[in-house]
Amino acid sequence: MRRADEDDFHDFVACRMDRWRRSAFLLCQDWHTADDVVSATVAKLYRNWRRAGQADNRDAYAQRVLTRAWLDERRRPWKRREQASATCPAPCPGSTDRWSRSTTGVSG
Repeated sequence: MRRADEDDFHDFVACRMDRWRRSAFLLCQDWHTADDVVSATVAKLYRNWRRAGQADNRDAYAQRVLTRAWLDERRRPWKRREQASATCPAPCPGSTDRWSRSTTGVSG
């Protein structure tokens, strides 16, 4: 990438970073995931900066990249396995682990 293009890229990203982070949070509902999505967006924009520079509307192009990065993040296998819950699951009947004995009053 030429120096002028790189300076243009850095200026573009610096001006929009906070807005992208807020947009990503609205999609993800999690600041850490939003930061990951924004990082992926910046990396993709950097790789394709020549194409982004030729777009009629760079902001719309970048927003589309951000949205697609979020969709990619949601499709990751580990994201499908992990489900947050506010309560602990109930112990299995007949369980012999220490936690279930201490909560059910069974000594042993």
